[in-house]
Amino acid sequence: MKPRVIVILIVFALVAGGLFLFSHSHPVELASAPQPKKTKFETFATSRPVGTFPRPIAPVHASVREFKAKLGESFKFQYDQNGHLASVQTEGGKNQRAHADFDPQDPQKVIARAREILALAEGLIGVDARAPLQNPLAKGTAFGAGVSFHEAIGGIPVAPNGSVSIDLGAQGELKGLYSDYRPPVDVTNQFTMAPDDAKQRAIAAVNALPTGLRVEGGIQVVWFYGTDHGVEGRDAYEFWVHGVEVAVDAATGQILSQRDRRQR
Repeated sequence: MKPRVIVILIVFALVAGGLFLFSHSHPVELASAPQPKKTKFETFATSRPVGTFPRPIAPVHASVREFKAKLGESFKFQYDQNGHLASVQTEGGKNQRAHADFDPQDPQKVIARAREILALAEGLIGVDARAPLQNPLAKGTAFGAGVSFHEAIGGIPVAPNGSVSIDLGAQGELKGLYSDYRPPVDVTNQFTMAPDDAKQRAIAAVNALPTGLRVEGGIQVVWFYGTDHGVEGRDAYEFWVHGVEVAVDAATGQILSQRDRRQR
């Protein structure tokens, strides 16, 4: 082989070897199309195993902090499925007392204290201005007191449920709060039936005999009535016939509800 050819082959080999070493020490990145940035939801969804879900978090906002700041830290909060406060129960710690002149057997002072607590809880309960809590009733002994408020629409109490009860200790400290308040609904009828006619409808519904008949109630209520289209309000009369609660539509006489409340 001629010397000139040998030299060319040697030079070619050296160049090829140099390129090989350079490519391995400086890998070339291939260009690719820019990837769209993942949204916060997509990042969360792909970072969790399939079939697992985050646990629901109870609503916590400024009202809870204010509640604890003024009444104490030793409380357990429970919420309903809509995120509204259903109950507050003391967990045994020292909570804020009422003023020194508080008397659990004085209805006015008991109701005043309960109103202070209710004002702190209304936002958590979800009280609507169209259905305020009214007509407080107080009961007390030397050891504590209880107050109940009832929801009303247009000044007429709602049923069933619609109450908030507050339990106080002997010094006005909060022991417990319980709520079955219901968001207001539209009322679809009016009181056109006479109370006596509604009473007869209630008696007939229970099949009560005239002898020894015991009928109580007859109060006007806004009855929360479930239909195929949701819940609506019905003006109604509420009776108790031999311990059976009967709600009668105040316009049509329809029996909206009949529940036996007797203890057996």
